[in-house]
Amino acid sequence: MRRILLPFAFLLLLAGCGTPAPVRLRLTLHTADPAQRTELIGAAQRVITSRLVRITEEKPAIAMTTEGSGALLSVTIADPKIADEITQEMLRPFSLMLMLKSTGSGGDIQVQNVGWFTKTDITEKEVTWVQSGQTTGRQSEVAIRFTADGQKRMEALFKGNQGRSIGLFVRGKLMSILPSTGKAPGENLMITGIPSPEIAAIFADDVNVGTLVTFSLP
Repeated sequence: MRRILLPFAFLLLLAGCGTPAPVRLRLTLHTADPAQRTELIGAAQRVITSRLVRITEEKPAIAMTTEGSGALLSVTIADPKIADEITQEMLRPFSLMLMLKSTGSGGDIQVQNVGWFTKTDITEKEVTWVQSGQTTGRQSEVAIRFTADGQKRMEALFKGNQGRSIGLFVRGKLMSILPSTGKAPGENLMITGIPSPEIAAIFADDVNVGTLVTFSLP
């Protein structure tokens, strides 16, 4: 009988692979609009797919089943550690904030080479929808739509801080800096100059899913 000797490093690799792990998440959709509900289910699938592709460089096969007020998502991942990582990432609370750039030192968040920013009362709770679109050439934009109360708060923020900068933070990271001209932005806050339609679409998916979908274990 022929014996095949495997390198020790390869045996260690096999030992660390583990058994493929299923990831199952329940999605609760916080909108009664049928079109938005359909879009959110697709957006949630795209968000998880892009995150897994970033980690594993492979596109996973995701099963999505509508269920009552939401949906049930299921995907099997080869590495149990990655399965746990993506599960915890989706369960983590989402945050979006408009923050005012401080005129001096000190504030709530410091951004390297930019400065300090102070929290305002405008958060993800005032966001109702984000729509991406293409402008000139390859550049794109997103329109962040706010509730009526959110629009009033933005009007006070922009009118009361003319000449100062306002930062858009998502998950604690600075996404864009908006100059306050003293004029209210209206129903939509426009973020322009995005390098590509793909990046704008990814941002829209991420914020829509973050603000209008709650993930939980089934």
